[in-house]
Amino acid sequence: MSDTLIQIIKLRNKFLLLCALIVMAALIGFFTPSHYELMIQLGCLLVAFIPAFIMSLKDHTLLLPYIVGCWIFSPEIRRIIDWLLGEFHSFSLVLMLPHVVTLTLIFSIINNSKNRSLKQELHRNKFYIYILISYIYAAIIGVAFNKVAGIYDLIGYFAPALIFLYLFFRPFNQHDLNKMINILVGYALIVSLYGWFQYLTLPAWDQFWIENANMKSIGKPEPLEFRMFSTMNSQGPVAVFLSTILVLMIVNKKWRRPIGWLGILIITTALMITLVRSAWVTLVIGLISYILFMEKGKKLGKIISIVIVGFSLFFIMSKLPGAENVSSRFETFQNIQEDHSFQERIQLIISATPQILSNPIGGGFGSIGRSTILGDNEAFAGLISVDNGYLGVFSTFGVIGGMLFFIGIFMLFRKVIQQKANEYRALAISTIIQLLASYMFGGGLQGYQAVLFWLFVSMVLAKDNVGNIHSVGATYWRGDLEEKSSNYKSRC
Repeated sequence: MSDTLIQIIKLRNKFLLLCALIVMAALIGFFTPSHYELMIQLGCLLVAFIPAFIMSLKDHTLLLPYIVGCWIFSPEIRRIIDWLLGEFHSFSLVLMLPHVVTLTLIFSIINNSKNRSLKQELHRNKFYIYILISYIYAAIIGVAFNKVAGIYDLIGYFAPALIFLYLFFRPFNQHDLNKMINILVGYALIVSLYGWFQYLTLPAWDQFWIENANMKSIGKPEPLEFRMFSTMNSQGPVAVFLSTILVLMIVNKKWRRPIGWLGILIITTALMITLVRSAWVTLVIGLISYILFMEKGKKLGKIISIVIVGFSLFFIMSKLPGAENVSSRFETFQNIQEDHSFQERIQLIISATPQILSNPIGGGFGSIGRSTILGDNEAFAGLISVDNGYLGVFSTFGVIGGMLFFIGIFMLFRKVIQQKANEYRALAISTIIQLLASYMFGGGLQGYQAVLFWLFVSMVLAKDNVGNIHSVGATYWRGDLEEKSSNYKSRC
């Protein structure tokens, strides 16, 4: 293909994009007077989508951090919009913002699809097949029976999984990967600082959310009387995000730059005022698993770092606002038998397991969780809100689909362990173990949690990807050089 033809194609694509933007702008202008709420939500979607679309076409290294930022901060944008409009919406188009932005990865995947052979990779690693089959099965059942709720949940599962394909095809060097992690650490600091501001003052838009969302588990809509949820929808998601980032910061000093130990203390205290015990547990499990699988010779230093953080928190936390709430929450670990929440989880397992087994085909995507607000609110087995992720998997994927899913996760775990020992390998192993631990408390591989999972697990394979591509390039270069040398000698 000639350079002139390539330039013509590029100009045509830019012209079509410009025309599409003009048409969208005209439609927004036409419908805004009569549907201003919908148009404001749609406008937010477009404002977030366009930068992601451009970065995906240009293969920009900041695309993934931008996507993670959309997952973390879009719930707060949604709350502010509802507050400004003076009307609470149980469902808003802003909820789709991170999903739509994540789907832009498709453009980069298509552009880089020639870098590696996915067919050969699928042949070598069967974990793709197991997870994909379980997803497709749940998607068919979910869309067929749960309609819109099934489609929403489907996107929540499939869109984050694109990160795996993106890092498979698009090569990244170690500097780029570390830069991504540093940006996510910056996000965690912002979330923590705003979380403390929210906890001490309770801004009007967050108070509006607590009063209208009917989430009694958050607490009273008064300063110091609720469980901090920062920029996310509830205390659970923000706690999981902060605990995941804390593992990275504590075990690797270059990942906590430039905020250092001060940042760790700020984020850890913010995690405490979420009062989410499961996140405290998964934090400890994540640290232990990272240290167990890290390179030899560095474990003692990491253990010392953890001890320092623990002692610092012991002295600092008692001086901070809300310390009595945190202390009382910690005391529940001492008497599990009288823990009301723990007993409820046990009863859920006892009562829900027979219901799941009685309907082994599962309910598909959209049958449990937040997506049920788009359906008839009559979820399979009555599990609209599941506090046990393992039950959630089997109620969604069915008995066979759930088994395929966990077989795929186990095979992925084995694949990661086989990689050469490095910081990304330990990070990936810790991430998988944290996911399996979080399933005990209602976690799931969808939404923002899936984004973090696929990002960190894929990093060890992405680093290997760079090595493979470079080695292939080096082989071609040496072959070309040898061919030119041979031709030269023959002419001589």
